[in-house]
Parts: sequence; C-alpha cells; structure tokens
Amino acid sequence: MSLSEDIVNRLRASLNRDHREDTRPPHVRALSAVVARIAVALEQRTKLLWIEDRYTQEQLSKGVDFFLRTYSRGETAVPPAVAADAAKNPADTYFVDRLGESVAGGIIAFLQFPPAPPETDLGPGIEYPDYWRSAWHIERDLQPQQPQPGRQK
Repeated sequence: MSLSEDIVNRLRASLNRDHREDTRPPHVRALSAVVARIAVALEQRTKLLWIEDRYTQEQLSKGVDFFLRTYSRGETAVPPAVAADAAKNPADTYFVDRLGESVAGGIIAFLQFPPAPPETDLGPGIEYPDYWRSAWHIERDLQPQQPQPGRQK
C-alpha cells in the first residue's frame, strides 16, 4: 500500500469515527460536553488532574452527580426492562443495585482488552480494528503520564 493510500484510508476511518459520534443522541452529546467542562474547571481550581488526585476525582464525581440530579426527570424506580432481567434471578439484587457499576465494569474491560496498535502494516487483508484503536487510545490516555524532563507536576 502506498503512503497516499494509507493517508486516505486513515482519513476515511477518522471521518467515519467522527460521523458515528455525531449520531449519539443530543442528551448524550450534552452530557459528554458538560462532564468535560466540569473536569476542566475542577482541574483548573485544584491545579491537579482528576486522574492523579483523589480529592479532585471525588469533587468531579460530586459535580457530575449534581448535574445529573439537576437534569434527570421522574421518580427513582427500577425501569421495567431492568426489572424483567432481574426477575430471571430474584436472589441476585446486585444486578439492580449496581447496574451502573456493572455497565462501567464492562466498558473498562473493553478499554483494557486491545493490544497496542501495530507499528507496521499487518499484511494483506489483516487490519487492526478501528474500535480497538479507539479503545486503546482512551485506555492509554487514562494511564499515569510520565513527567517530562525539566517539568514538575
């Protein structure tokens, strides 16, 4: 594959990824934007990254929870779809009580699954999947950063 073909393929993959993100429901796009704003504002105030400082992380959790409580509607009740799944094993209350943690755990496992992208072409007909690349980049961005020489935290 030539360099120009590789550039075109990477650009196409990037545009496809961007397009897929644009199909998220508006309330989910808004949530992403607000969580990011809360995180940036807190990090500016504490002068510490939420990922490296437990106090900043706890305040981010509180801020996101406050935002969610402000904008969510309705009463707290187990949705029918969750109740139906839980009815399959009534002794297991973990499913209902910790559904959010269970979903997050699945996403964390997915982020930690892919190996690093190859530095060279894998050969004809073999590709490193874009969804692996995206997950790998997110996981990498969540890892502790090595301090750069001459810079203090």
